[in-house]
Amino acid sequence: MDEQVDVLIVGAGPTGLTLGLTLARYGVSFQIIDRKTTPSDNSRAIGIQPRTIEVFSRLDVAQEVLERARTIERGNLYFSGQLTAKLEFSKLVTPYPFVTLLRQNETEDILERALQKHGHVVKRGETLSSITQYPSRTIAHLTATDGRTRAVEAKYVVAADGANSSVRRMLALPFSGKSFKEAWVLADLKADWPISREEVHIFFSDL
Repeated sequence: MDEQVDVLIVGAGPTGLTLGLTLARYGVSFQIIDRKTTPSDNSRAIGIQPRTIEVFSRLDVAQEVLERARTIERGNLYFSGQLTAKLEFSKLVTPYPFVTLLRQNETEDILERALQKHGHVVKRGETLSSITQYPSRTIAHLTATDGRTRAVEAKYVVAADGANSSVRRMLALPFSGKSFKEAWVLADLKADWPISREEVHIFFSDL
């Protein structure tokens, strides 16, 4: 066996990094692996809910997140160009009554640097190849981009690698839910428009 840890986290997105930071604060041994060789540089998800900021506050990263983010207290929903509903986040019962907008890659950067302060680094360029389960432990076989392999013994393996999770696939676990025929466009751009920049605007269409 190459290494032993309490928890192996597969996936270094916000979920995996937040779990790692939590474990670090409680002195639980762990490793985080991610198949990508470098961190993402795309916005992807940008909305952070108040409860998440409360969790970040306990992990001592909320202040930096809020300093780098834009906070929004109101939102507007449009259908076929017509305003159909307004959202008021400032009435939420929370210390952070707003929606926080921050590029996902920036959130990951904050969490990963906080992890480094605890002496942990993400092992990038490693893919989970297989899992062997025993009554009280799991053996995870990992493959690096250069072809090297290693085995990690862990009490728990956490799937934090998204909707197409390799862990879930290997364990043949179902992904409950429904598929909706929707089309989304995600882009990072600068735009000039007449509507308020201090509110969120979400447009739906049946086209």
